[in-house]
Amino acid sequence: MAKTEKKKTELIRTCPMCGNPDLKWVGGGENAAYDLIGETSLSGELFCERCGKKVLPIEFDSEKAYIKFMAEKKGKAKKTTKRR
Repeated sequence: MAKTEKKKTELIRTCPMCGNPDLKWVGGGENAAYDLIGETSLSGELFCERCGKKVLPIEFDSEKAYIKFMAEKKGKAKKTTKRR
């Protein structure tokens, strides 16, 4: 009998503000030792280059869930930019 392998689901982490999945770990520089054991490594904060902010990412377990989130985000953005 052949073993069936379960497909590993890779979490998609995105910025809660803009949905950018390209987030960077905040560390290094003069606070490298602190970052290694302190604020960013334990808090889970990442840096969004699009927003320029440290954020706690939203995690999605599937691409389908991420796409749904982005569609809802775009819908809300259109509603707030409509003129009366």
